[in-house]
Amino acid sequence: MPTTTAPPATSDTVTVTQDDNGKTVTLRAGQHLVVSLTDASWQWSEPDTDNGSVLTRTAVSANPSSSHVTASFDAKKAGQAHVSATKDAPCRTSQPPCMVPTYMWQVTVNVI
Repeated sequence: MPTTTAPPATSDTVTVTQDDNGKTVTLRAGQHLVVSLTDASWQWSEPDTDNGSVLTRTAVSANPSSSHVTASFDAKKAGQAHVSATKDAPCRTSQPPCMVPTYMWQVTVNVI
């Protein structure tokens, strides 16, 4: 699986996008992760983490009909967390809903 390593000490923030789906990112404790997801024709959910003690979400900017969401996370301590979000076609909320599948986006974050 492709891996993105921690940036030099001069950069405290790492940004990931929808193009980083399935990748692994390595951060140092104290660094920040920004998730920026955009798709003009789909609606994104709020990105979240499965391990808040390792990677804590500090901010999110989205609304239910948003085609662009951003979320910020702080690397708190050594460990692993997954950040994920989903996107749906707008027709999924119509009646009857369309049969387009939900798309899952995820990155693995290793904090060292």
